[in-house]
Amino acid sequence: MGQFFPEYFESVCKSMLDKKVGSEEYKEVVKDMITLLEEHLSGMDHTTNFSVKRPLHESSTESESTKTKNDGNMGAIYKLAKSHGFSDAQVDELFADLEQDEHGYFSIDEAVARANEIKNFSNCVYSIYGGSERKPILPFIEHLGSRVERVFEDGKEYQGTIASVHFRVSYDDGDTETLTQDEVHQSLVCKEKLHSSEYERHNMLELFSGCSLLSTTCRRKGMNAISVDNDLNSNATMKNDYKHKDVQDMMTNVVMDYIHASPVCSTYSYMAGNLHRDRDNYNKSLQSHNADEILLDMYTKFKHQLQMNPDCIITIENPRGWMRKGKIMKLLFEDNLNFKMYQIFYCQFGRDEMKPTCIWTNDHELGDILHTKGGYVHSKLTLLKFKKLNATKGGKFEENNKQRDVSDEPESSSSDE
Repeated sequence: MGQFFPEYFESVCKSMLDKKVGSEEYKEVVKDMITLLEEHLSGMDHTTNFSVKRPLHESSTESESTKTKNDGNMGAIYKLAKSHGFSDAQVDELFADLEQDEHGYFSIDEAVARANEIKNFSNCVYSIYGGSERKPILPFIEHLGSRVERVFEDGKEYQGTIASVHFRVSYDDGDTETLTQDEVHQSLVCKEKLHSSEYERHNMLELFSGCSLLSTTCRRKGMNAISVDNDLNSNATMKNDYKHKDVQDMMTNVVMDYIHASPVCSTYSYMAGNLHRDRDNYNKSLQSHNADEILLDMYTKFKHQLQMNPDCIITIENPRGWMRKGKIMKLLFEDNLNFKMYQIFYCQFGRDEMKPTCIWTNDHELGDILHTKGGYVHSKLTLLKFKKLNATKGGKFEENNKQRDVSDEPESSSSDE
């Protein structure tokens, strides 16, 4: 069991051994186990070496259109469709219109466009959990075994132990009681805090953080900031790949107040020429498929975060390039999540390079501030600044920026702006 399930699964299973079958305590433990299994199942695509193609309540028989195809990134596309309420017939229709390339992958960009034609994403009711509203359970696992103290109407104090993730308390005198999250927080002997924006500082997450400047600044401002990067030499607090189980579990179960992501730009940047993408083929390389799959998973996780916390602010940053032309950003983030794209220039914030950069955010007020401060409206003034800086730096500034012009798409691909 330890190969696939976290340690707390084993502890919950062991707790069943001393319970009488059919008793209320036994039923509570079974309820806990079902809840934990459902939580684990929702992230199984990222925590095991296989993927779940069908929900357990549906037929396990693969449809004719999908069973003959290699997996590749089919699981990611299937998950997107089913999470937006696609029927099996609509999923079959979707895959019937897609073709695998020489890498054995479907184009996620084409899949998103075709799926939007079949069932407009802006009209879809999205849910990871099949439409039921659920509160994250796993963040409360750490409080199993914590001691609580309650004062009842008779004025007597009773102490007990949290025995389940549903906050069932077993009192020392043998009685049991199920408490609410707020009641548990008020009764904890050590006044430990549960994960709740009402009781904790704001949670901030920076993905692909590199030097982690943003999360470091947020931490200094008092936020509970976490940064993730797979570079062992980075300043990230979690030095793991985006697809690592710990990162995936955190994004699924920890409620965030602010998320910033700077996905790896190597396949989206115009500086790569036409190696990974061009106007006629959005996915020319295996690396471009992998990058799109990560971007699609970010959409899934971010939408789940907005379900848990509608006030969560999210920003996505990438150099001006192919990402802004992809269907994932246009149809999913912009049309379905109401993100807007804002273009800024690094030089407007004191940098010695222009570096046109796109920032997507669901906070349009923040986007307007960024655009006003460093957006295209200042580009003519910026060029005047360039000339002055270039004159003082002996041409070095111009050399650093000659390939970062606002029309920097590869020559063999025309811009569609």
